[in-house]
Amino acid sequence: MDNFTVVDIKTGFEMLPYTAIQMAAYENIYVETLKRKEAIDLTFDKDSHSYKLNGVVIPSVTQILQKVGISDFSMVPADRLESARKFGSAVHLACELFDKGTLDECALDSNLWPYLDAWVSFKKEYALEFISIEKPITSVIYRVAGTPDRIAKSDKRRRLAVLLNEEGTYKVTEYKDKNDWQIFIAALSVTNWKERQNG
Repeated sequence: MDNFTVVDIKTGFEMLPYTAIQMAAYENIYVETLKRKEAIDLTFDKDSHSYKLNGVVIPSVTQILQKVGISDFSMVPADRLESARKFGSAVHLACELFDKGTLDECALDSNLWPYLDAWVSFKKEYALEFISIEKPITSVIYRVAGTPDRIAKSDKRRRLAVLLNEEGTYKVTEYKDKNDWQIFIAALSVTNWKERQNG
């Protein structure tokens, strides 16, 4: 299937610039996955947020963007960043469980409902059929991995970032710039060069 949509769920006040590059990486890694014929062993440790390809630790897409400063949260106080990370993870989990039909709605924190409502509205309006939900993928060529939030069937290839908010509404941003992938490759090259220099 050459055409598919990468969907990324975001929470917060605005879409961050690095999202386009992150999603371009997922898009191109997924294309490689579709073409791959040989079996690989990819494991993901949720606690350490680390990936192993055939037993060897490899960086994530997010880590690459952080290492070169494209994704930089150093100006955000650590406690605020951790709070936002935990809340974002909770929203992601609620959406994942909902999509898999395993969400216990009675146990859902009331603060999460507006975000889930926004997600449900997005799904209804866009009518996407998901073929992958929170499934780790990797590039054997570039030795990098990541976990796109969703991959959906599509009549054309798209990258959609969905910003959910506390009002229960959402905003969709579509990324089309083909240069986003080249920026990621440049970031990966810089990261690999720095690691070689540091031995």
